[in-house]
Amino acid sequence: MSGGETCDNGSSNSAAYGDALVRVLRKAGYTADSEYYINDAGRQMEILAVSVWLRYLELCGEEIDFPPGAYQGDYVFDIAATLHRDHGTAFQHPAVELMDSLPADTDPLLDILISRARDWLGEDGFNTIHRLGNDTLVDDIRNDLVRFGVEFDCWFSENHLVTDGAVDRAVKTLKDSEHLYLKDGAWWLRTTDFGDEKDRVVLRANGNHTYFATDIAYHLNKFERGFEQVINIWGADHHGYIKRVKAALAALGHDPDALTVLLVQFATLYRGDEKIPMSTRSGQFVTLRELRQEVGADAGRYFYALRKPEQHMDFDLDLATSKSSENPVYYIQYAHARICSVFRQLEEKGLTPDLEGADHSLLGEKRELDLLRELSRYPEVVEAAARSYEPHLVAYYLRELANDFHAYYNAHPFIAADEAMRNARLSLISATRVVLANALDILGVSAPEAM
Repeated sequence: MSGGETCDNGSSNSAAYGDALVRVLRKAGYTADSEYYINDAGRQMEILAVSVWLRYLELCGEEIDFPPGAYQGDYVFDIAATLHRDHGTAFQHPAVELMDSLPADTDPLLDILISRARDWLGEDGFNTIHRLGNDTLVDDIRNDLVRFGVEFDCWFSENHLVTDGAVDRAVKTLKDSEHLYLKDGAWWLRTTDFGDEKDRVVLRANGNHTYFATDIAYHLNKFERGFEQVINIWGADHHGYIKRVKAALAALGHDPDALTVLLVQFATLYRGDEKIPMSTRSGQFVTLRELRQEVGADAGRYFYALRKPEQHMDFDLDLATSKSSENPVYYIQYAHARICSVFRQLEEKGLTPDLEGADHSLLGEKRELDLLRELSRYPEVVEAAARSYEPHLVAYYLRELANDFHAYYNAHPFIAADEAMRNARLSLISATRVVLANALDILGVSAPEAM
């Protein structure tokens, strides 16, 4: 989670991809744990705390010229309302003093507001607002992700690294190994010794850690917990950060190749011909909750899985809600539902198929052989998707499997008069149903029995 954000389109894409990757790795026999890193110790969360406080002051009757660089989404109002309900006017301060003599530039303005908030609220008061904002967003994100079918094994707090002393220990380790040097009052890591374009500051002249220092401590912590391979899923705008993190691992004596960074592009959302704007602080973005309510979790999960993570995608909301063969998730789920319908018809007719004793040598029609060949590819697809970290291969496979099944369904009757042929065909579509459900589960998509 990037501090101050709700779960939006970008993080939804990463969550869908990451969860599918964990699932396909486990399906292929690997031990894989998933972890959500909460950026709750940086400046963005301080900006969120100030944004909440300003909205809270408005609820207290103060007139605020709300700064454009602060967070302005509805969720900020909601958190401020909770603060006001729970604490009344305990944190009220005259807005005239707070907003006096502020610079025009956004970053210096926000820095002054953060400083004044800390001074006037005191650390306890500021931390109360900071913690409320963080906890509210984390709970909100966790609930949204669960409804999206994504559950993490661990939620790891950046702030824990700071309070536990892990950042200080990582910096000390680098100092002791003489990979840090002092320049202009700041401590720099010699990342150029390990392939980076330039050296990086880990400890500022004012004694504060950089984000990089915290990231170093976090990655060191992962390897200290015994993980042999670490996979990070980042937004594509973080591509320039990879070399420095790998360099830090090398400086700490770890194999930088044990870290794999996968970059996920933001999807562009369209509703008809209208492109939906995305801006986090202004609040103009589609949240995961809104996406799920519009297209459903299944369509969201499948459409996000249709591309390699580094490839740009246009998410067609209208297509995702259509009930036609052009909508791939509908087409695939309909294949599963059709098979379930066939077996319900068997029950209605009082027929009990002998699937285990079926004679598969009777399956010689072209559509049957096509389907058999496609089913036989499934283990290879899962293994390839796991090894290459490309769960979209499963999404492609599902589309091909559904296509072969629908062609078979339209060409031949399954409840044949001949019992031996009936058992053979029912055995084939039963296996198809199992593979469809299994592969859909890898992508976090349900396999409905009726549609």
